Amino acid sequence: MLLRELPAVMALSPSTEAALRIAYGLLLAAQLLWTLPHARRFFATERYGGYADSGRLADVLQHPLAVAAAMVIWLAAAGGILFGVATLAAAAVNVVLCRYFFLSTRWRSILRGMGAPGHMSYWLAALTFCLALSRQFDVHGFLRALSVLTFRVDFALIMISAGIYKLTAGYARNEGMERGLVNPWWGYWSRLYAQMPPYSAVFSMLNHLAYLTEIGAGVLMLSPATSLWGAAALAGSFAFIAANIRLTFLAEMVMACCLLFVNPGDMADRLLARWIHAVPPAPAAHGPGAWFALGVGALLCAYLAALPLSYAGMYVNFYGRRRLVPPLQRALDGWTRLFGLIIWRVFTIDVVNFYVDVAVETPGTALRRPYFRMRPFDVARGQRYGHVGEFICLASIFTTLKYYPEDHALFRRRLVRYARSVPHGPGERVVFAYISILKEQRYAERVVREFTVDAERGEIAERAIDAAFDVRAAGRHSPVHAGSVPGSYAPAK
Repeated sequence: MLLRELPAVMALSPSTEAALRIAYGLLLAAQLLWTLPHARRFFATERYGGYADSGRLADVLQHPLAVAAAMVIWLAAAGGILFGVATLAAAAVNVVLCRYFFLSTRWRSILRGMGAPGHMSYWLAALTFCLALSRQFDVHGFLRALSVLTFRVDFALIMISAGIYKLTAGYARNEGMERGLVNPWWGYWSRLYAQMPPYSAVFSMLNHLAYLTEIGAGVLMLSPATSLWGAAALAGSFAFIAANIRLTFLAEMVMACCLLFVNPGDMADRLLARWIHAVPPAPAAHGPGAWFALGVGALLCAYLAALPLSYAGMYVNFYGRRRLVPPLQRALDGWTRLFGLIIWRVFTIDVVNFYVDVAVETPGTALRRPYFRMRPFDVARGQRYGHVGEFICLASIFTTLKYYPEDHALFRRRLVRYARSVPHGPGERVVFAYISILKEQRYAERVVREFTVDAERGEIAERAIDAAFDVRAAGRHSPVHAGSVPGSYAPAK
């Protein structure tokens, strides 16, 4: 494609761009409001009872008062994006906050940057910022076209990568989607789905559709001629997920991303133009903003050019179980950390084939009171387990056993930190029961391990209830292997 043709081929109409902005602003505001009651626990450091690592700078930036102020500012930015008020400033504030809390803290918090919901929120934040910047300073339309091209390719590769992982992690063998649907952590209708036979044709169909749709839609989205068809298929797939899987607006955000593939003049674009009347941009040609936009364009060019190499390196690390030569490995790890590039492993066997019950016990007695409860309105726990962030957090803690089986200290630190956030009295201990979801003639849930945590002393006692079950082993069809360090797919030496 010639450079001069790029603005014509990679274009968004004003109405479609406005629809994308409004959809993201609405979903961002909903995500933040849903998170607000949990913000201190999610975003403050361990020093203040939160989930993030403590450190000299982190304790300042993630002090409870700083977190409260950040949430107020963040909600204001979401409102600016939603209503188109000071859009560039609002988008700039939002992308900084999303980057810090969802990306920079990803490997320094047991919340893991709120997993895929946080990652997609940051991705949309970056897209919204680039489009707002181009709307104000991109006279010739190159930054807008480059933004559309870069984010289209990036999104397509994210979906293809996610589909390939599902294909190689057991979905093709009917191991994946069905366990998530019957898992009370993730499935809205877990009790209903658990009544179905484990090897039902419905589950088999859903598993095959999951990876085929992501791979097929991703491939279609790489071509302007077929991108809308791929986006429509993906949006339909995630509409089903939104109705069945607890992911706190991840599915809806993916559906919003599909608007990026609506070309000017498409039927979808014409429908949006009837509902949303947007004014074409009138950018300024000069000033510091124009130079900054030029720098962002250069960064997008570098990012786009490096995308195939980045995925190739991650695949060599993960599927080939090989480390690159040290300089290249350091460059790859640094680049992927900088931009938050990952192989999406959302909703796969090592995450969905178990859940954990939480209770508090008094030593020397048979008294054990349950803590984990999933209720729409739970005053005692403040709806704690109504937010998917808790399950992302617990999943990240207990998958440490599979991803870093030799790093006992890492698992201990993570579990003790979580246990300290569970209300308990002096001398009481927090018990985590690891419950495996098994396929027999019907679905069965079996407690296979118990981890009893003395949060004050930072000690963990592990009790094997089913000695034949190895909680440190990956799923039968899973390609997961022990990693070197969090944030890298390079295998442990």
